[in-house]
Amino acid sequence: SDVETNLQQLRKAFEAGKLHGACLYDDQETARGVVIWRWSDSHQSYAQVLVLYVPPVMSADLGLALVDHVFARLSQSPTLAVIEARMRDQSPGVRDGWEQRGVVFFERCRMVRQLRQTPIPVLPVPDKYHLVRWDDAHQEQIEQLAMIAYRDSIDAVVVPDTQPHRIVKNLRRLRSGQWPGVDTWNADASLVLLNKRDQVVGYIATATFGENALIGDLAVHPSHRNRGLARLLIVRALIACIRQGLSSASLAVTTRSPVRPLCNQLGFQAIDCGEIAIWWKDGRQTAWK
Repeated sequence: SDVETNLQQLRKAFEAGKLHGACLYDDQETARGVVIWRWSDSHQSYAQVLVLYVPPVMSADLGLALVDHVFARLSQSPTLAVIEARMRDQSPGVRDGWEQRGVVFFERCRMVRQLRQTPIPVLPVPDKYHLVRWDDAHQEQIEQLAMIAYRDSIDAVVVPDTQPHRIVKNLRRLRSGQWPGVDTWNADASLVLLNKRDQVVGYIATATFGENALIGDLAVHPSHRNRGLARLLIVRALIACIRQGLSSASLAVTTRSPVRPLCNQLGFQAIDCGEIAIWWKDGRQTAWK
C-alpha cells in the first residue's frame, strides 16, 4: 500500500547485500522484466524468489527467459536444495517457465478467527491424555515430536522452514520471542498433550503481537492422529487467548493440508491467500502433484 516505503526497503536490502536481482532490457534500453531473490540461509541452500515480473503486454518468451536466468544463477550454488518462488501475478511465460523446471504449485493462506464474536465450545480431554502448559521439562520431547511430525508432511515440502532440521530452531526462536513480527511468547496458550506415560504426543505453540495471537506451530504424533487431538489443542489455545482479552487468532496453512478443513470448521476465515512454486533438487515435490 505504500510504494515508496517498499522501494526504500528494497534499496536498503540491496545495498546491504541481502537481496539480489536482475533486470531484462530490450534493445532500446527499456526495462521489460525484473527478478529479485534472496538466500534464506548462509549456506545458500534455500533460495526465495520474491519478485519475477514481466508486464502483461510482453511476450511469454521474456518470462521464460527470466525464469531460465534466475534458475541458472541459483544453480551455481553447489549447496542449492530448494527454490521457493512467490507467484504474485500473471506475468506472461513465468508459470510455464517454472513448470518446465519441474516445480509444483501450492496455495497457502493466512487464516484469522475473531475471538470476541463467535463462542468456542469447550472440548473435554480424552481419558488417555492430559493437557499441561509448555515448559522446559517438555522441550526435548517436543523437539523430537516436531521432527517426527513434519518428516513426511505436505508442509515439509511446501514450507522449507518446516524441514525437520529447521523446525526445532524455529520453535526455539518463537519461544524466546525472537520470531519476526511477534511481541511475546504466549505461555498460557502454548500447550502440550501428554499420554498416560507422560510422553509428549502433541503441542501447540502460540505467540502474541498487540491484541492478536499467532499460532506458530501445531503438531500431533502420527500414531495419535484422527482422534480429535489437533482440534482439542486449537480450541484450548483459543480459549486461553479469549481469557486474556485478545481480539483475534491467526495461523498460516497450506490449502491441501488436513489442518485447513479443521480451521474452516473452527471459524477461521482465509484473509490472505497466495500461490507459491516449490522446486526441490531431489524432486520430492512431485509426490504432491
